[in-house]
Amino acid sequence: MKRIIIQYNKGLQVSHAASGIGSIVNIAFKFILLFILPNFSFSQGIYSYTDYKMGTEFNIKLSTKDTHHLAHAIAQAWAGIDHVNTVFSDYIQSSELAHIQSHPDSFITVSKEFLTLLNISNRFSIASEGAFDVTIGALSRLWRRAIKMSEFPSQQKIDEAIRNVGYEKIIRKGNQIKFPHGLIFDFGAIAKGYACDLAYRELKKYGFTRSLVEGGGDLYIGEPPVNQPGWKIDAVIKKNNAWKDTILILKNCGIATSGDKYKYIADSSGNRYAHIIDPHTGYGVKGPLVTTAIAGNGTDADALATVYSILKKDEEIRFRKRIKIWYRILK
Repeated sequence: MKRIIIQYNKGLQVSHAASGIGSIVNIAFKFILLFILPNFSFSQGIYSYTDYKMGTEFNIKLSTKDTHHLAHAIAQAWAGIDHVNTVFSDYIQSSELAHIQSHPDSFITVSKEFLTLLNISNRFSIASEGAFDVTIGALSRLWRRAIKMSEFPSQQKIDEAIRNVGYEKIIRKGNQIKFPHGLIFDFGAIAKGYACDLAYRELKKYGFTRSLVEGGGDLYIGEPPVNQPGWKIDAVIKKNNAWKDTILILKNCGIATSGDKYKYIADSSGNRYAHIIDPHTGYGVKGPLVTTAIAGNGTDADALATVYSILKKDEEIRFRKRIKIWYRILK
């Protein structure tokens, strides 16, 4: 049975067995995951690698005595992340997503990778009653521009974008999909977690299980260094409107944090809206906001962090009954 140990800087320690269905852990503070700090003292060496991919910094850290095949394993892990980007990027004109996006109103054959993540996304969409939706592209582009330009979008533009959102508008037929003109895909709320999972699987193929992969705040954390309870994660908590350092110790799980500390826009009344968008209202979720999800893999954690940033209390109850996966939410 997998166990996750969460150790906070006030000495509080919570240990969860990975046998239950989703639940929320209510704590007195919130945190945003920042970076990995494996400050352990042991015989095996820590190897760290960094590269810029998918529009953000990715980090790989691993503990090993045997460096045979290490360089090749790292190369394969980076290649795995690159592959995810060539499928799901909405910036690269040669990506599979760009190709699919240019063929609305007709059935188009998609790759196994695309279909796999689309099906996972659909499971979260159904369970969350549409709070999670990878067809949110029209809205995400609108709010991305709004935050960049510090220009709040008009209600007319928001209404127009909402009309082009809806996971139920996608028609599936084997390895083909069909979607209407105007619908825009955006896998930004799940693709980085998926990339972390894929990269870790590549490391695992070569025996490097004592490793972790982090990309833009999404992680998959594998087995810990020898004689250690887990990987040491340096994080920041929010308590009494102030940010303070804290430590998490984790293993064999995915973790992701969604929040508005760095990406948000305020309206004329001072209301703060995050870059995390509610597909039902068309608006960014009101902040200040921090939601952290821990799950069995990075893909699920990534999606869950978005879902629980949007859902209301009664909606959370219905979601937990439907999704039927193990996870913990810190909020």
